[in-house]
Amino acid sequence: ITSATPTSLGITVPTVMGGRVSVETSVGSATNRPDLYIVPRLPSSYPVSSVAWTGRTTLDSGMPVTIGTAGTLGLLLVDGSAGDGMSLRVTGSTIADVHYWVYAPDGNIIRDGGSYFPDGTGYIDSVALPRTGTYTVSIVPSLNYVGTLSLTPVRDVSGAITPNGGSTPVTITSPGQAARFTFNGVAGALVSAQAQGFSGCSDFGLTILKPDGSALARGSASCMPSASTGQIALPATGTYTVVFDPDYAAVGTGSLSVSSFGTLSAAALAAEPR
Repeated sequence: ITSATPTSLGITVPTVMGGRVSVETSVGSATNRPDLYIVPRLPSSYPVSSVAWTGRTTLDSGMPVTIGTAGTLGLLLVDGSAGDGMSLRVTGSTIADVHYWVYAPDGNIIRDGGSYFPDGTGYIDSVALPRTGTYTVSIVPSLNYVGTLSLTPVRDVSGAITPNGGSTPVTITSPGQAARFTFNGVAGALVSAQAQGFSGCSDFGLTILKPDGSALARGSASCMPSASTGQIALPATGTYTVVFDPDYAAVGTGSLSVSSFGTLSAAALAAEPR
């Protein structure tokens, strides 16, 4: 805070991304509405005057966007929670070529993608949200294109899965969407993850993530209905995530499962490659 009067506060514009600003004092707190929008500094530094459109939406809710002036951009805000996944679905676009960047609350770019979609529809692939907060999507038409589109931040399919508890149904309904299912594991447990029953000639990735979000084991399929990560020892006790991520615009239904094969001794676990 740089200045204060009974009716206003002066603040230094933060270098991170926008959202709602909260003020706390000894007698209470308040949160501003509408939002504070911060113009992205990466990958290029845009002047404030370049922002032609702003809006806020929620996950799985579409937002109509209009870019009516050449050389300008739009900013869309959406709240997300750490560990969730989000993709972007574009429909009804009359703008010939648009680029999208997704910014985490700290201002770092976590996903970007171009979108030359001749039929006006397209998607930006799923990304894991690293923290809870307000995310910013910048909508930047190429060259001097203008027009309208509808942009929907799509939440990944999520849930819990139990090792040796049978198969869990998974339905991917939107291009770019992924599925993220968690399970509790103990250090030394031998597990594998399987994806089954995904029909058609579809490619997909299957990954087990450690509690810190890094990859522990991977599997993939190319024009096959099933895949496995293979057997792997869990390095620590905690919550693990199985990520099923179809390639291209694949949608459909199948199932995920996790198998457990016993537990290594502490000495055997220590000898496992990390």
